[in-house]
Amino acid sequence: MKSPKNTAFGPDYVVDFNPEIAWTLTYDDSLGRLVFVFEAGDTPEAVILDRTPLENNRVLTAQDAATRTRVNLAFARTKAFLEACGYDVEAH
Repeated sequence: MKSPKNTAFGPDYVVDFNPEIAWTLTYDDSLGRLVFVFEAGDTPEAVILDRTPLENNRVLTAQDAATRTRVNLAFARTKAFLEACGYDVEAH
């Protein structure tokens, strides 16, 4: 497994590897922090990214359209971050 020191960011978000919890990435925006869990895939370049993030150490269940939109955008940006680091990303 690679361990790049990259961070992805835009004007309103930051994606980074989580230094506090192994095998997780953080997504921070104006609404708070989401944590995405990932695991190693079949090759050193492969990772499996869980689509359902954690918020406040609990699985975030998207109830309304705004939350679903935020989670989908956060997931897409987090997946793109891993791909930019050179990983083949499989989503679960």
